[in-house]
Amino acid sequence: MTAVAYVPSFLEPPPIYAHSNAASQLGQTVSALLLDFTAHARSTATDWRTKINASIEEIASECRTANWDGHGASPIDREAKAQAQRFVDLLPFHLPAPEAIPDPDGELALSWDFGPGHVFTVSVSGEGALTYAGLLGGGIKRHGVEQLNGDIPRIILQSIDELRQRAGVAA
Repeated sequence: MTAVAYVPSFLEPPPIYAHSNAASQLGQTVSALLLDFTAHARSTATDWRTKINASIEEIASECRTANWDGHGASPIDREAKAQAQRFVDLLPFHLPAPEAIPDPDGELALSWDFGPGHVFTVSVSGEGALTYAGLLGGGIKRHGVEQLNGDIPRIILQSIDELRQRAGVAA
């Protein structure tokens, strides 16, 4: 008997395939359990990235005209929307979901807010500039500007993960 089971990776890392030519009862049982686990994981998994990207679409639509805030805000730039969605798609699944927020300068921001002294925000420009600032807890402040190239810069991912840990948010 040949049993093949697909173990989902939830978008990270590439899929893992388990193969078994087990003829024994134990091998068949393990293969069946792996298939059951896979079916359960697929049925219960949620990917917050889809929701955040939909929120970005909605914000871009609602803020597509100048003065959308009544205080002279620039419309959300199409490229900023695309770059923000790309940023979201590159975020590791284990991180908590950010909130998408329109910036009055036409950029889109993604913010992780876990209460006083525990907040981190990344503003994404149409050119892929990532302007970030945060209070990571324990008096730790971090800010800077990085470029979104192939991957999210390590300092940004480390900052979000450090914020999550210091705020006591589970992975």
